Amino acid sequence: MLLSTPYALTCNDIKEALLKQNILTDVNETKIFARPLHRLRSWNKQIHNFIIHEGSKPILYIEISSNLSNRFQQSIEFNKAYPEYSFAPIRFFKEYSLDFLCHKFFRGQPLNLALEKKFLPEEIILKSLNKLFSNLQDAETKSKGSTEGLISEINHLFEKIRSIKVLPNDVIKNFDHEVFPLLKQNLECIKKPTCRWTNGDFIDRNLLINKSGKIVIIDTEFAQKTYFPKEDWIRFYAFSSLRKEIRETEFIPKSQELSGYSLYFWVRQLMLEDKTRDLHLTPKLTYGILKKISNLTSEIKNKKTVQVPSGLETLDSTIIFRTELEFMVQTYNQCRKHFVRNLKEIAEIKQSQTFKALNFLQKVCTFSFFTNLNKNFKSYFYSDTYILQEPRKKILYSADGEINFSGYFADSNGNPAKRIMARIGNRIIDCQNHSTRFLNDFLPSQTDVDVLLGFHAQFKIGTGLKLIHVDAETANGNIIRIGSRLIYRKKQKVLKTSEFSNNNNGKIDYKFITKLKSLPQIEINEKLNPNSLNIHWIIPDFSKGAGGHMTIFRTIRFLESFGHQNTIWIMWNSQWGSASNAKKVISEHFQNLNAEVGFINEDDLSNLKGDIIIATEWRSAYFVRAIEKFRRRMYFVQDYEADFFPKGTEYFLAQNTLDFGFHAITAGKWLKSVLNKKGLNDVDYFELAYDSQNYFPPKNQKKESNRIAFYSRSATPRRLSEMGMLALEVLAEERNDFHVDIFGERNLANLPFQFKSHGILNAKNLGSLYRECTLGMVFSSTNYSLIPQEMMACGLPVIEMDGENTRKTFPKDSVILAKPSPESIAQAISSLLDDKNQRNKISKNALYYVNSLSWEKSSKQIETILKNSISKSK
Repeated sequence: MLLSTPYALTCNDIKEALLKQNILTDVNETKIFARPLHRLRSWNKQIHNFIIHEGSKPILYIEISSNLSNRFQQSIEFNKAYPEYSFAPIRFFKEYSLDFLCHKFFRGQPLNLALEKKFLPEEIILKSLNKLFSNLQDAETKSKGSTEGLISEINHLFEKIRSIKVLPNDVIKNFDHEVFPLLKQNLECIKKPTCRWTNGDFIDRNLLINKSGKIVIIDTEFAQKTYFPKEDWIRFYAFSSLRKEIRETEFIPKSQELSGYSLYFWVRQLMLEDKTRDLHLTPKLTYGILKKISNLTSEIKNKKTVQVPSGLETLDSTIIFRTELEFMVQTYNQCRKHFVRNLKEIAEIKQSQTFKALNFLQKVCTFSFFTNLNKNFKSYFYSDTYILQEPRKKILYSADGEINFSGYFADSNGNPAKRIMARIGNRIIDCQNHSTRFLNDFLPSQTDVDVLLGFHAQFKIGTGLKLIHVDAETANGNIIRIGSRLIYRKKQKVLKTSEFSNNNNGKIDYKFITKLKSLPQIEINEKLNPNSLNIHWIIPDFSKGAGGHMTIFRTIRFLESFGHQNTIWIMWNSQWGSASNAKKVISEHFQNLNAEVGFINEDDLSNLKGDIIIATEWRSAYFVRAIEKFRRRMYFVQDYEADFFPKGTEYFLAQNTLDFGFHAITAGKWLKSVLNKKGLNDVDYFELAYDSQNYFPPKNQKKESNRIAFYSRSATPRRLSEMGMLALEVLAEERNDFHVDIFGERNLANLPFQFKSHGILNAKNLGSLYRECTLGMVFSSTNYSLIPQEMMACGLPVIEMDGENTRKTFPKDSVILAKPSPESIAQAISSLLDDKNQRNKISKNALYYVNSLSWEKSSKQIETILKNSISKSK
């Protein structure tokens, strides 16, 4: 995965935005300076800071990110609380779908540097600092807090800790059973809680002092009104680099209060680290904080004297460097295969008559004419991340207008590039670069110097044909002509799932079957680490709300939290246009994953390598059997897919995948028994579960009378939507005292009963619907789905189809099973609507059943299966 900021702006873009807001008047005299991003930070949420200079004078400080509205309000409130010690935000606006937050620039030195560099006489600095301390203490003393507010703030912190994905389950349990109760116990005894505003990160480098001795508190990223203002003094002591006698102020909590505040401080620090860093990359730091919490908990329980906390060790520069290098290696490996393919395509393009005519076409042809060029010409277009290493020409087709560059450049004398410039017409784009210390493996001729190991750039183009020139400038001013790219973009229709397949006819192109020959696995000699497996998943394209994909993505998220690396390959292409867009949809509508996402076709398979390759659908199994460089091939089976089709070609092609010899992992024990009957012995299973954050029983909530939640998805025959509709029509002939809440599809015609069509609902709204209804109705003629468990978790009695699949899945009396006929289903609904005791019994048994399920437990089952399977392959 290439690292990326949340935006792609040039300096000119920023100037134009400020000019439009009348913040700037003279663009020519304006210069912009930005700080580099730190790769150990959570770059997807990173706030980027810019200083705007007018001539040589800094006039403005700007923050740009995807969501700064809360930050803006925090800055306003913090400035109201301390107008003397903060600078007010002067403008907040949106441009380029981003938030801009502007502050008046304050020229000053961070307190630690001011003392170190003797920016002012020490006595002046200490006088100003003590005045600040006294004013903050006065604000705290005059404030009025409450025990309720204090407890509420603790509970909010608890929820944040529980949501940290990298923490193992036993650590979370320890927090719940030991740390949190001890923290509440020690803080509830505070006799007079106080409350005031804090910047949330009160340390020396966030205190700027100017030549006149004025101090300003900066960085309001964590600003809040807190019932724990004394934590500021602990934080200042723990994380400031000043001398001890300066840090050890008289305001640090004493005696019994110190225990609770110190424990609160370290728990909050864990939350802040999770917010600003990727904790997967900093295990030493995470372990250090957990160790502090553990030791402090033990001291408090044993009634030992608690000392004022001291800070953590700073991250070793070697660790930072190796992390930087690891990302660059990943970037290079990802780009390399596309680069090799590009070279082949470039050779073909340069020999084509089409290429020679491009300049003429650009001048005289309309873009609409260009879109109708022959298919052979279109086949040369390719949209992906690619590496630029030599001056070359290449036609690049971009489906979504997003272009990515990456690479390393040096001139003929070995001088590395310090700046990369891309030009589209009159528009010049300064590409972001990353500087790091390199290893001898990369440039053996140079040692112990800082170079640009690599750079990346990401920007948007409009529609039509564009010519991009890319140059690099070295530190000594030499210009490296990297090359140029012709880029063409047309507006693409986003396909509906029903329209999407691996060709343009809406039907499966069976040629991929003959292309993907079964190949033997190549022996992997690299050392295996079973606790950090390299797992690749081959999946079909997906639509929002797809339950099977949600199970795959959720499993990947937990496997990531267990320490395993995952890569997702979408077969052929995606309705979402690009791999980056597909990943964005996964993050927004399914799970937020670290996994790389890419597209794969029949020609890419030789480049894949890892520990385990997993097929997730019958077509993907043909891909997996043709992939050689993995220790183990596996099959993630969520249903018996042959039953999805009439007994034609697709039925037998799907059924044949069971003969490929993969180790299968099935969703549920019934499906395992089906595969066993088909002759597969190497089969394990896991239990489908539910999301307890969205699906839970109602609390003192009165259910509305006779409301039926019905899952209808007519595009999927195995969900028996028509059978359910017929049953409701039969019921409507007998009674009219019910209302049906239909979800799962839109545009339903008038029906002969009271109903509301909700369309596709997210998990939160589904949970609310289930808690309001009287009973739920969902059917599956093959393997069971996620919906019954989710309904059960909300205390909703469920009606399912009576079959071997459901009888083997659900415990007795946890669900009502109806024969697959309209009359039987209508009778089951009517009986359950009239019998409250039966509904309560079913609901109670169902809750008992689902309480034994969790996605973490199911993912642990899958992890164990993967580890056991790969151990057999040695």
